[in-house]
Formats: sequence, C-alpha cells, structure tokens
Amino acid sequence: MRFQTIAIYFLTFISFGLCAQNIEEYTNGWEGKIEDTKTFSFTVEIEDLHSKNPILIISNSKRIIEQSFETSTNRLISIKIGENLSFEGALSDNSNEINGFIKSGLLLYHLKLTKIKTDSFVGIWNILMVDNLKSQNFYLSVENGSGDDYQAYPIVVCHKQKTLL
Repeated sequence: MRFQTIAIYFLTFISFGLCAQNIEEYTNGWEGKIEDTKTFSFTVEIEDLHSKNPILIISNSKRIIEQSFETSTNRLISIKIGENLSFEGALSDNSNEINGFIKSGLLLYHLKLTKIKTDSFVGIWNILMVDNLKSQNFYLSVENGSGDDYQAYPIVVCHKQKTLL
C-alpha cells in the first residue's frame, strides 16, 4: 500500500511537470515564410442591414464568424463580436458605404464596406495593417501579457526600403 501511495504521488508530480507550459517557450521571436500576400486579409460582409436579422460575416477561404446583430433606426452600427472584438461604423448619407473601425484588443482597424447589392456591404480587413506584403519574411514577437495571456506583435521587413513595418 505504501508503494502505491508513493507511486501515485510520483506519477501525479511527473504529470504536472509534463502538462505545465513554460512561458519562455513562447516568449521570443518567431520567423516564417508567408506564401500568399493576402494571408492576413479577411473579407468582412454585412448582409440584410435593414432586415430584422442582419448578419456580420468575417471570412477568408472559410467563414470564420457569422453573427446576427441588432440595428437601430439611426445610421450608426455597433456590433460586439466577442470579448475583445467589435465593429463600430456609420452608414453614409447616400447609403452606399459603411465606414468604421474593427476594434481588436487595443488596436483599431479602419474598415470601409462598399454596397454590393441592396442592404449588403463588403470590405477587406487586413490584420497586419499592410495592404500588400512586399516580402515573404515575417517576424512575430511574442511576449508575456497579463495573467495567462500572450501578446504578439507582427513585424514585416521590407527589403527594398530596408525598414520595419
């Protein structure tokens, strides 16, 4: 019985050590190649804006988010997508576009959605804030955030200009 108790404590201790993740493994820089210059671009659509159930769609080659939301009678649009993700915009006077911002954490991304058909709008959200990558080199700096969160900062190197974006 004493051997079993010692074995259980030992196996429990070993399993905690194997499951625990060390922040040092993630805190540093990562570098990789980007095959497609549009890798970090997402299509953002708002469908049926003036209906009872308008839908926000964020997609790339797959639909990532599809969420209905409520609208008010004025031209302002406010959509909470998640805990740290939201969209706030305004319909233009001629109702041909929606200008606004996607807020992701502390970052604001300007977004212009253009009317493609009645009550439907589409635009491109580039999470790197760079329209076209000029280089395939990509550097991601990962740091320890508060609590168990990580913060990642992308850095794109433009070899022609020898600058960091």
